[in-house]
Amino acid sequence: MMRDLSERARKMCGTAGAAVYVCESGDARYQTSIDWACDASVPDSPFSIRQIFDWVKDTGDALVFPDLSTKPLAALPASLRNTIRGFAAVPIVTVDNRIVGTICVFDVKPLSLGGAEVDALRTLARSAATGESPREPLTSVLDRRGADPVIARELARAKREQRPLSVILFDINPIRRADRSDAHSAGDPLSAAGESLIRTIRGSDLAIRWGREEVLVVLPGTGLSEARPVAERVRAAMHAGARREVAVSGGVAELGANDTFESVVRRANERVRTAKEYGHNRVA
Repeated sequence: MMRDLSERARKMCGTAGAAVYVCESGDARYQTSIDWACDASVPDSPFSIRQIFDWVKDTGDALVFPDLSTKPLAALPASLRNTIRGFAAVPIVTVDNRIVGTICVFDVKPLSLGGAEVDALRTLARSAATGESPREPLTSVLDRRGADPVIARELARAKREQRPLSVILFDINPIRRADRSDAHSAGDPLSAAGESLIRTIRGSDLAIRWGREEVLVVLPGTGLSEARPVAERVRAAMHAGARREVAVSGGVAELGANDTFESVVRRANERVRTAKEYGHNRVA
């Protein structure tokens, strides 16, 4: 569990290292899991970051470095400050508001961590504390809350590595037929469409239940010209998988230099409307 958390946090924020500290039965001792994926040696041992974890645990606040002028980290040894060039930490809080540990990501190179990464770490910490499943039961894809960490990870990676990223928004409308039997409930076509979607996309792609009858697919490392045939292939698979009892309309958009995730999804949604205007079961 802890190993999985630290690995997910590191990959999500694109950092060299991550650590998870969890209190043992409420006392001052910790269980620790460190995930380090870098040719450089682990900086001063992340156990030296204990001050960070104690501060987050005591205050309940997220902490982002560099911020030595406003946080009590000015007391850190100069060797540590010079080695760890950036980190972010958030508390793990249970449903009854007990702080039972922290999640921290860190690196050995200049690093900029912003609100998106902190929000993603908070979501990861919340799911760890509550044991909530990030999967949406109807379509077996991620729900919007469970998707926050992975969306933040892919946005951060696209920004750092200057890689393309595209999204496809699908509107899936069940077709009402007078001759449908009771065995075919309204939810069945959506579930079948979701299963077909999962089988069709790559393992690195993200599928998210975006609305009542909407599924968003995030394609890391994929530009607009490559995303369009992917969208058509997935649309056809969902339509066929649902026994043609759904109308599937799709809209494709690529993340631009000045885009937020919300703005690129809005553009995809506009193209969904265009596809529906031209008769459904198509991609715009």
